[in-house]
Amino acid sequence: MLALICKRCLLQNGSLVIPRISVMTQLGFLKKTPITSFTSETTSLLPNEAKRASFAVSYLVNNCGLSKEVASFAVSKSNRLRFVSSKRPDSVLALLRVHGFTNTQISKLITTYPLLLLANPETTLLPKLEFFHSIGASSDDIASNPQMLKNGLHNRIIPLCNFLKSMHLSNQEVVSVMKLLRWNLHDVHTTFAPNVELLKQVGVPQPLISAVLSGNPCLLLQETSKFDRRVIEVLKLGFDPSKWAFVRALVAVLGMSESTWEHKKEVYKRWGWSDREISMAFKRYPSCMALSENKIMSVMGFLVNDMGFQSNAISRIAGILFYSLEKRIIPRCSVLRVLQLNGLLKKVPSVFVTLQMAEECFLDKFVIKYQTEVPQLLSLYQRKCPSV
Repeated sequence: MLALICKRCLLQNGSLVIPRISVMTQLGFLKKTPITSFTSETTSLLPNEAKRASFAVSYLVNNCGLSKEVASFAVSKSNRLRFVSSKRPDSVLALLRVHGFTNTQISKLITTYPLLLLANPETTLLPKLEFFHSIGASSDDIASNPQMLKNGLHNRIIPLCNFLKSMHLSNQEVVSVMKLLRWNLHDVHTTFAPNVELLKQVGVPQPLISAVLSGNPCLLLQETSKFDRRVIEVLKLGFDPSKWAFVRALVAVLGMSESTWEHKKEVYKRWGWSDREISMAFKRYPSCMALSENKIMSVMGFLVNDMGFQSNAISRIAGILFYSLEKRIIPRCSVLRVLQLNGLLKKVPSVFVTLQMAEECFLDKFVIKYQTEVPQLLSLYQRKCPSV
């Protein structure tokens, strides 16, 4: 697969470089245009600045449900909030209520985005609310992420929506992605679209790209040069770009710096794993490199030091590192050890298989079945007495 991909690539200074196809000319709706901002109403100013601030704080507290502390912080942070006329804020609140926003939702909106009170209700706020409702966004969706109302409708919101729909996402998925992205929409032009196009070029199928967009869109909000390097690294490791494992590996390498990556390798090497074993574990379970150092050390310490497993053998079943040490690994391994010490197991089962078992299945097969011979087994499994 990598050889086939390389035919579409260029060699520069001996390094593999994936040429990017310009998608900006292909996606006309993504052209950049100036950002439109809210316009505030011109009001008469009181001579005393403190009185202006006091009026705004009182309005936020009495009309928007903010605490005095939050309101004071908002006003001190922005000079624009030191208004003395309630005409514009009253119009904004009235429009929000007409569109179904509850007092709680309004309070949530204004707490996060107080300058919304100064938006032009008819020319700026109303078109956005109508657009969001047209794609199925609820008042609660908007209240949970007020930044949705902060971006320009025609230069940010609609272009992103069109782009996501071109990736075969439904309206519901589009709303979900917009919430997950926290509306970092400037990246649509500089990274989002180019990174999606790169995935297409290396052979990631459209259904998989759509799944990534709907489930983990932030993966594609990486700076393009870093994204290029990481994609190449994952390809060189032998991952098939048409499989989910490729995406999981990409998530892992994009989620950390190169120094952190090397540190994680050193953590595994403390347990005697070779570079080859680390690479093998990563290919089978890409997320193993995303585990914290504490998680790796605690699980490995129990399995190797307490249970006597061979460290190198664990590299072949690194998936067990993901299980909870306290809730699954220790209770189940303790039960197996007691059964083994009492000669009740003719064949020692695979620890990987037993850890994967559903709760009811493990209880039936290894706890309830042997309660007559070992009455304390259930208590041991439930961690009501010390492990043996």
